[in-house]
Order: sequence, then C-alpha cells, then structure tokens
Amino acid sequence: RSRRIPEEKTVAQGDVLPVVTIKDPYSWFGSMCRKAYDAHWDHHKKCPSLVDGEGSAVPLTIRFNKNPNGTVNYKSLAGLWNTWYKDYQNVKFPRLIVRFEDLLYRPEEVIRASCNCAGGDFLPDKKGNKFKYVTSSAKGGLTGLESALIKYSNSTKRTLGYNEADIIQARNELDHGLMKYFHYAEP
Repeated sequence: RSRRIPEEKTVAQGDVLPVVTIKDPYSWFGSMCRKAYDAHWDHHKKCPSLVDGEGSAVPLTIRFNKNPNGTVNYKSLAGLWNTWYKDYQNVKFPRLIVRFEDLLYRPEEVIRASCNCAGGDFLPDKKGNKFKYVTSSAKGGLTGLESALIKYSNSTKRTLGYNEADIIQARNELDHGLMKYFHYAEP
C-alpha cells in the first residue's frame, strides 16, 4: 500500500525508505489484465495482448496525476515493467525492493529482514503476537492467501492466456539483466 504525505508537510528524502514490491513480469502481466489501474492499452479481446495482429508491440499509456503532460507512453506492457523497476533499481538514494513471491512464501522472514534493513526492530503487537498472517485480500476480495499460494506456486499459470507471439514478444522485450538480477526465469 502506498501512503501519501499531505502536501503541506515536508519530509526529507533521507527520512524515508521507499519499499517497492516487484513481481515476476509474466504473472504481473496477468495481474494487470485483472486490474489495470490507470494503464490503458488494447487488451479487451485478449489479455495480456503484448502483440497486435501485425506482430507489433501494443503501446500503453498511463495517466499520472503529478505529470504536467498528464500521460506517459510506453512501448508496451513489458516496456512499462522494464522502465518502472529499472528506475527503482537505479535510483541514487536508499530503497528496498522486495520480490512479491518472497513476501508471499516467506513473509515473516522478509518482514524481519526489511525491518532490520530499515534499522528497526520486529516487535510483537499489543497482544504479544510476533507475526500474524493476514489471509484476506488487500484489494477487496480478489484473492486471499490460500488462493494466492496455489495460484503462484504453479509455474504453468504464469503464462495462462498467452499466445506464442506474446511469449516471443516478452522474451525479446523484457530486460534480461533485470530478470536475472531478481532471479526471474523465462517460461
């Protein structure tokens, strides 16, 4: 979840540790099909629709509120994944990038390591519980913990709904260095 600081308050960059969650791009494409947020691309007939009928990448536009021009254009959904996470990887200030899959399968270990990274302590809650799994969906009932564990543990579901052209486009366009850095394998 993101938290916004009221515009009238100023916070020094050094007082904030951004935490970014990255997701396997092939699974992320499917997630974007289900919840596109402010991303717009032709994907209503087939999703993720990385390639159009002529074999070209399907362009994507996102409207950002703070962008003076209003929108940012990307070559494709894969181009958005590359740019978004490469930008976070290359920033010149401290940040923490956590793989979604690690958070899903080893949440307590990841949360403890994240607290340690930020210079904090992993403390029990008011009832003395050291760690509590939240099994409901953060997005309002789309998927809970059990269904997420089942869904993301099956590697064949990563590319469900993709055609051969989508797979080829993703392989050609995804940043292989970024994929390797975060230990994401090609299907």
